Amino acid sequence: MLRWQDTSSRKLITIDSVSIKYLDLMSFNILNWVKFIRNVASLCLTEKTYLMQNKRAISASYLKVIFDALEAKSINTQPLKEKANITDDLIASPDAFIDEEQYQTLISEAVKVSQDPNLGLYIGKSLEVGTHGILSYAALGMPTVWECLKLGEEFAQIRSPIIQVQLSLENDDAVIRFDTRAFTDEVYQFIIEGAICAYFAILNLVYENKIPATIIRVRYKAPADIEAYQNMLGEKVAFSCPKNEIRLPRASVNKTLQTANTFIAKELEHHIHELLQTVEEQSLTEKIQLFLSNNNGKFPTQESIANHLNLSTRTLRRQLKDEDTSYQNLLNDCRRDLAIAHLKNTNSSIEEIAYALGFSSAPHFSYAFKQWTGTAPKFYRSESQKNT
Repeated sequence: MLRWQDTSSRKLITIDSVSIKYLDLMSFNILNWVKFIRNVASLCLTEKTYLMQNKRAISASYLKVIFDALEAKSINTQPLKEKANITDDLIASPDAFIDEEQYQTLISEAVKVSQDPNLGLYIGKSLEVGTHGILSYAALGMPTVWECLKLGEEFAQIRSPIIQVQLSLENDDAVIRFDTRAFTDEVYQFIIEGAICAYFAILNLVYENKIPATIIRVRYKAPADIEAYQNMLGEKVAFSCPKNEIRLPRASVNKTLQTANTFIAKELEHHIHELLQTVEEQSLTEKIQLFLSNNNGKFPTQESIANHLNLSTRTLRRQLKDEDTSYQNLLNDCRRDLAIAHLKNTNSSIEEIAYALGFSSAPHFSYAFKQWTGTAPKFYRSESQKNT
């Protein structure tokens, strides 16, 4: 944490990876900048070390916000911590990471015990901009709103790779799209709500609480309490849409940020791209595994995968053979993992799971599952529930 009183403005500045109490980039003297960059380098080293070990890591900085929100509702959080294997030390360490399974388990259980279908909305609104780590500082230093948002698009895969963010310019709109590979409807809604609220907080900051006319669309059905959405995000929220997105007037994203600072932008972009390079240094097997898991149960052909990776099908086969695997093996592994997740975490029928995984019938799925695990899907689900 950096905490000091700036000598030129006499304003207390607190900067860490959890929150920004006050940030006046233009008032920093040279000593403040040196301290600031050293701290950022240290945070980046921590993140880079963990990412090298687990490229599917999710920042633990979000844990405190989740548990604070649950405890504010007088919910006993100890059983949730035990089930997701999350310790108090981990919650108190904003620069640590948890794996994707821990995160999905936590969210699934949190939605159940809170009995609040809009929990993601509530927690997302509680996120301070600084919760997102060095992204917060880098974003504030970018020249324009669009460059700030583009940096967020890149950095999302480091802070929370379970959420996919995509920016585009379409006619008169600037569009921010979100999707996730969450296994249950409850977790899916939670993650999308959190992402939209997090970006809304960033937009509030960069537009100085004067966000231009926006349209918000989500894929899931309208909740019973639409008023909560309107209070937090405004009137223009549409449900049961083809995509999750925020739409802004295209011209508005050219707005110059009041906090724009070339020095901080360049320094932090350098560290962020180092982290991105760590994520991108993947084997072909890892790239295909990530692509398959991000496709929400839609399994492309080998030719489509090769085209996505800018490889010929022949080269793809040869390189996978060099890594002692094949596309079919990776596809089977992905289907197996998704099947296990569905059986453990959802109430979907065997027929529904078979269809979601691309099988022509439940018997075909059951046969494949028994080949993968040595047991039938119904028996696996029954034993998993007993253990739980």
